[in-house]
Amino acid sequence: VANNLRSGVNTAGFVFSGVFHHIGLTKRHSFIFDKILKTHMMKKNRMHCLASESLMQMRVYVFIRMELFDLTITDIETDSEATGILHIYGNKGGVLVKFLIGGTSIGFVLCHLAAHSHHLQARKDNVFEILQGLRVGKKQFDVTSQLHHLFFFGDLNFRLDPGHKQGYESLHYHSNDNEYKEKYTIVASLIDKKEFSSLEKFDQLSIEMQNGEFLPQFREGLWRSPQQQHLQHSQQQH
Repeated sequence: VANNLRSGVNTAGFVFSGVFHHIGLTKRHSFIFDKILKTHMMKKNRMHCLASESLMQMRVYVFIRMELFDLTITDIETDSEATGILHIYGNKGGVLVKFLIGGTSIGFVLCHLAAHSHHLQARKDNVFEILQGLRVGKKQFDVTSQLHHLFFFGDLNFRLDPGHKQGYESLHYHSNDNEYKEKYTIVASLIDKKEFSSLEKFDQLSIEMQNGEFLPQFREGLWRSPQQQHLQHSQQQH
């Protein structure tokens, strides 16, 4: 699981990248953006776009280095699953690119989950709906049971929540909550010191994954760089 990852990450000669358009783009502008990105990746990085998929403002690309392009790559498929309004609107949901290379099946799921600290259960429900709804290959099975490697990333919206306990929804903390103020100060200090690995104990996603019931098939990458996390404290956010 790549937490709130929006930039490309190299893995075995591939780059997968998630793009979010927070303003509406016309079909023409989307086409232009798509062409510019693919041209740039080819000219500057010698990488070919293997496949892409979009759902409203979400767009996932998978690029492969040209020296690997001669490898046998088959079974390229894409799909999308909307989890927004009435479970049909694509402002929230996920998009998938999947393929087979050298006998190994790989998939990349870019997602946009429910926002706000107290909507933890909605985010978890979004994840379940996305992974169950994306159907490729043998469509009677979900993607987690068909692929050797599956990367789940994007705007996950899990928060840094000093008061969070496993299995409980977050509360709206008030500025006069002294215990929360103290925890907030600790977290803010860790951010200022760039001690990002120490923030994991306040991360909603990490806490929910600890007992192995939520996303048991996945493991989260190391916290080596700033995560785009939100720390709720009145009107102030990190």
